[in-house]
Amino acid sequence: MSSENRPYVPLLARHGMDERDYSVRSRDVEPHLKDRLWDWCRRFIVSDTSFTELNSHGHRMCVVLRLAESSDSGLKKFTNRNPNVLLNMADWLLQNYEFPHYERIRVKHLEQMLDEGGSAWRVAPDGKSLIERTLDAEQAAVALAAQGDDQIAADIHTAWNAAWRREEPSAVAAYTAAVKAIEGVLAPIISPDNPM
Repeated sequence: MSSENRPYVPLLARHGMDERDYSVRSRDVEPHLKDRLWDWCRRFIVSDTSFTELNSHGHRMCVVLRLAESSDSGLKKFTNRNPNVLLNMADWLLQNYEFPHYERIRVKHLEQMLDEGGSAWRVAPDGKSLIERTLDAEQAAVALAAQGDDQIAADIHTAWNAAWRREEPSAVAAYTAAVKAIEGVLAPIISPDNPM
């Protein structure tokens, strides 16, 4: 295992002088991630001209997430009291914000921040939502199986995201998409003369 894949363990923890368990991943927004996650979200929801008022994405996000705040400062105060809302905000932005090519790196920064900060959440392989972090081997298997841009790959992505997404994971949707992917793979073998 390369040092890039191994999580960093602080010096004092390696020498038994720090009681915290750095291997445990949190489903909540921990204090050390709160301001960083706010800064990541804020970049996409605040007006470029006033830098204090919410832009159209910010207002729409507040409506969808049922957030009563209508200003940058009000939203910041609310997320200080309710930091887990930041996960909903990041998830909504991933699903709804059209990241220009030059800003796709920001999605990678979010993934790196969540990973290094010990979050149980990660950016989905398709970059369109937050999903629960799983083992590297599981992620690699799904990425390998979902290579390509055909319907089978789309069904695999749909199944994986339905099973592990942050908001309302759905076993039924995951199962349905997985069955469609399996049918797509097996149909040419079982019934080669009957295209689907």
